Amino acid sequence: MTKKQKKMLKQIIAAVILVAILKLLPSFPTPVELVLYCIPYLVVGWDVLRKALPGGLTDFLLVFCAQGFGYAFDIPSDMVGTICTLVILCVGLQILWGVCIPFTPLHWAIWGSMTVAGVGGVFLLARWLPLVRLDLGGTLVLVVLLALSAPTLAGLIFMGERLHGMVNDWKNKKARKQV
Repeated sequence: MTKKQKKMLKQIIAAVILVAILKLLPSFPTPVELVLYCIPYLVVGWDVLRKALPGGLTDFLLVFCAQGFGYAFDIPSDMVGTICTLVILCVGLQILWGVCIPFTPLHWAIWGSMTVAGVGGVFLLARWLPLVRLDLGGTLVLVVLLALSAPTLAGLIFMGERLHGMVNDWKNKKARKQV
């Protein structure tokens, strides 16, 4: 087993032990149990959450901006919902683009099929989804948010990598002092 696989195995074993301990404890109120059961999930999935955080924050910030634009320019809530849906689709495709690098024929097939499914779903399923046609104001807000999506995602990824590097440097410095 590789070093990374050994680390993941240790995390999984630790999470199983934590879940077993939680099962042996008496019952707690639901919010407390929810928090306690999040701990094993964080032990196993911290790396995944850390890598997914920039995309989630980008979605949050752009949806928050869409809500603000909707309030400021008196855009109907169903139109704001459509804008938010399209922005989240765009950010998702950008994240998938980053995951697919370096592009192989399989990666092109995955990214292309997801793009066709997303864009095709918007047009083909719009009747059954709560998507509405955008007027000029809604279209302008959508264009502004789509233009902001790539730099926002890139900036958050950059900040996350810098923060992760600083934490690793601090850990390495601390380990060298102990030796």
